[in-house]
Amino acid sequence: MDQPVIVVRGRLARRVWEEAGRLGVSVDEYVAELLSQGLDPKDKALEYVEAATALLG
Repeated sequence: MDQPVIVVRGRLARRVWEEAGRLGVSVDEYVAELLSQGLDPKDKALEYVEAATALLG
């Protein structure tokens, strides 16, 4: 399955890269964490399983 692409430029992009680096995680991991913050714990766990499966597969 092709992954959709999201383009973020400028200051916001630099901020994402810097914060991910500061936390020692990939940009993908950092953005996934930001987007899943408001999810129900069960839904959040399902998102992590799906992301992990995609990375391994």
